[in-house]
Amino acid sequence: MARAKVDLDFPKDAILWRLHKAVAELEDLTFTTRVLAKELNLPIRVVELCVEELDAMGLSNVRTEEEWGENPFTNDAYKEDVTHVGITNPGIQEIENWADDHYESIANRIIRQRGAGAEDLVDSEPTIPAADRIVSLDHNSPEHREAVEAIDKVVEELKKGQPLDNELGQEKHALIQAIEAGRRLLDDTRMNVEIGVKLLLEPLRLVAKKYTQIALGALASKAVDLVSKLLGLG
Repeated sequence: MARAKVDLDFPKDAILWRLHKAVAELEDLTFTTRVLAKELNLPIRVVELCVEELDAMGLSNVRTEEEWGENPFTNDAYKEDVTHVGITNPGIQEIENWADDHYESIANRIIRQRGAGAEDLVDSEPTIPAADRIVSLDHNSPEHREAVEAIDKVVEELKKGQPLDNELGQEKHALIQAIEAGRRLLDDTRMNVEIGVKLLLEPLRLVAKKYTQIALGALASKAVDLVSKLLGLG
């Protein structure tokens, strides 16, 4: 019998991908190992091993805190050590240095790993009909051109928005990189609808909701509408 080998490459990339996505979308910036295991559909011990390696590599920071829990059978309170994980600046840079095809392959595999009926990593609105379908992208169509131009304007506004530097700091750079990575999906002739929503629409929706009072919010809202139409959601 061949000796089994432990391969943690995908789980480590998946964890780093999720932590980076949280920063890009201004979610909670740390996760417990239990939450990561549930969201990525990975065994808790695998997550713990990966987190140890990522921490040793300087790509994540880990802290353990004593917290109160409750026994679901007896309702008795007890204390337990809970591990919290966040991404570091080198971790953000690691993700942003990934080739586009590697980033997309990790996202695709995470979706498959979670399986049908699993809870989404982020709330998506509207509900996606036939989320696994593929749409064709006509680069010569006015709809495609308008969507690309709208996304480019959002990125341009984010880059020049000096007040956002103080508000977002390093997260601003991560958000720009996320939108630019999603924008590159439109360079292909076909797109998976669910991937388009996760990697492009969700970051744009975040910007539109967060900055409704300034021009950036209006630009992002317009981009959301145009991209939604390209994906057959609008």
